[in-house]
Amino acid sequence: MWTLSDLLVITNEQYRLYIDDYSGDHYFDEIFMLRNAIVIAVILLAVLVGLFAPIEVPYAIECSGKIVPLREWRVVREQDGQIRSILYDNMAGRVQSYAVLDMERGDHIKIDMYPSAALGAVVQTGAEVGRVHSRQLTRQLVHLQGELASAEAEIKLLSGSKREAVVDEARTRLLQVQTRVGQQRRIVARLQTLFAISVASKEDLELAQDALALDSIQVEIASAQLRAAQMGARSEEIEVGRTRLAALQGEIEALEERLRDNVLVAPLSGLVTNFFSGDTLLVVQDTTGYAAALPVRWQERDYVAVGQPVELMVKGRAAPLSATVRHIGRTAFLLNGAQFFGATAQVAAEGVGLAAGLVVRCSIPCGSVKLSEYVRRVLAF
Repeated sequence: MWTLSDLLVITNEQYRLYIDDYSGDHYFDEIFMLRNAIVIAVILLAVLVGLFAPIEVPYAIECSGKIVPLREWRVVREQDGQIRSILYDNMAGRVQSYAVLDMERGDHIKIDMYPSAALGAVVQTGAEVGRVHSRQLTRQLVHLQGELASAEAEIKLLSGSKREAVVDEARTRLLQVQTRVGQQRRIVARLQTLFAISVASKEDLELAQDALALDSIQVEIASAQLRAAQMGARSEEIEVGRTRLAALQGEIEALEERLRDNVLVAPLSGLVTNFFSGDTLLVVQDTTGYAAALPVRWQERDYVAVGQPVELMVKGRAAPLSATVRHIGRTAFLLNGAQFFGATAQVAAEGVGLAAGLVVRCSIPCGSVKLSEYVRRVLAF
């Protein structure tokens, strides 16, 4: 008579020996099937007991994270010639500020980055790191300043009594600027000849042509001043002159403000870092702290909350770094065929020494759950 313990200790080898000894007898087939059924029943019973017993196991969300600075400032030149200044708030996942230097099509611009913005330099908030020079804006400012001087002289002339002396002064000034224009025309003609035989550079020729254009404007201004000096004055003419003067001053102030906006001023303190895009002019990263951008599976969105602790495992570092969830995104995105949402965790002060772009392993503890709940969460993926 076989007991349960005898059935459980029968090995496959013994089973084959029994079959060899008792060929044709199905008695031991039934014994072996009975043994397997008992083993399976014991395993299922253990699983059921484990699932429904009040046993709790720790549950954590595991994912890969990317280290980013808390804030980042980028200066980018687009293909349409516009210069964009963008300040990113990586903690909140948003653009904190956005400014555009709109250059007119065909304008010749020059961008000077100051030595203080060299790679690896530390800049402070409000520091000037570069300037954008616009030839067209500079030319407009010179023209407006000339017209302003002409308007001021005209009002002075209309309001004064020593008219003959003013007329002589205006005539002399006109003669001077006409002489300068003649000299500049000869310089341009000579440079054009030298440029044709590849002796002079195109830049030198363009600078000479710009100087000639500015001198020609001065001739027009001096001519207007002379005509104004030769004319009589009435109160209506004086009032018109003052109105024109005020309008010119307003235009100059607006243009000077636009030129001031062409100065690149750092909106944050940070480190000038390298970049790998041809249209990027400058990148400054906040060094006061770091954040970890976490892609979390969409199925686990109910297990993550603001203020939740996060552990960051960095290669080459024995102890994990501490972080805290500060922002949770509500927009899903696709990654490797699975749906994720973004979360951001602020790294504690002990994270000094991290580098932007570093990939780390992240663990978000979610407390202890019952074994049945743990199995359900795992099988949901």
